Amino acid sequence: MVIWGEWRLDRSTDNLLSIHGLGVTYSQPNGERLRALDKISLELRTGEVLGILGESGCGKSTLANAILGLLPGHARTENGQIVFHDRDLLQLSEPDLRQIRGRTISMISQEPALSLNPVMTVGTQIAEVLRAHLPLTVSQSRQRVTDLLWEVGFDQPARICNVYPHQLSGGQRQRIVIAQAIACQPAVLIADEPTSKLDGPLRSEIMDLLSGLRQNHGTAILVISHDLTLMAELADRIAVMYAGRIVEIGTRREMFLRPLHPYTQALLQLAQSSLVTVPGAKHRFPQIEGESASGVAMQAGCRFEPRCPDRMSICVAHCPPEVAREPARSVSCFKYGE
Repeated sequence: MVIWGEWRLDRSTDNLLSIHGLGVTYSQPNGERLRALDKISLELRTGEVLGILGESGCGKSTLANAILGLLPGHARTENGQIVFHDRDLLQLSEPDLRQIRGRTISMISQEPALSLNPVMTVGTQIAEVLRAHLPLTVSQSRQRVTDLLWEVGFDQPARICNVYPHQLSGGQRQRIVIAQAIACQPAVLIADEPTSKLDGPLRSEIMDLLSGLRQNHGTAILVISHDLTLMAELADRIAVMYAGRIVEIGTRREMFLRPLHPYTQALLQLAQSSLVTVPGAKHRFPQIEGESASGVAMQAGCRFEPRCPDRMSICVAHCPPEVAREPARSVSCFKYGE
């Protein structure tokens, strides 16, 4: 797997978005509460692409929705802070959050077909975002929509303005959703599985588009995915999630060349072994033994312990603390503690 050259960041820049000790639970029909996020702490820097890597159900999308205040009614933020421009987003009222959503923090949904209104033209839907946040005239808004469609790769933006979502392909609908998300030039863009529904060529085009947004506008991007290839090509730093917790954080190069946590190591081994196949031979897809931890029945100790090949007795009863290995590298595993 190719690791592309590092994009140079201004490390003196303060963190743009900081998450401290965030916890989120979901209520269950039996009255219990499922802990979806547990003590999540992250920092996103200006102009940085931070990848959130993990398997389905680990809490990645819950994290994205928590940042934007879009958690469902049965979810509850138990503790923590989400600080953006010196304001704790968890303490803001809904009207204040509406001023932030789409204006300074935007999200690209993983389901563009569900995000777009089927009875409105795509140009009108992009214009709605502009009208909600910017004091533009009708002609200015129309021109901005045309410019956005051109920026996301449409050769005939004036024609595309007047079509409906069902008249577009999946890749084209994804571009429309991206145009909506960047309409107001947000400081933070959350991309939730932005390429999961696309084939190879379209996937590459969307990754190039996201990379261009960072390069051209200095947009900080939080990329949420289970795709290691996407992380290898796009992310500056990667945070690995397992069962609602961050288990390892590091630069892209460090994470791919020298993973520390047993779960990160297992993910990379799966990715590498899946690429090595013998034509015509029966091939059993590799897997991590055991089942993913259930939020309802999570033990007090390390959540990866039942599946971990390096587990120790201490892992059963105690949650491993975060250990700083280097200035920009940390891991939560007793292998690296005292």
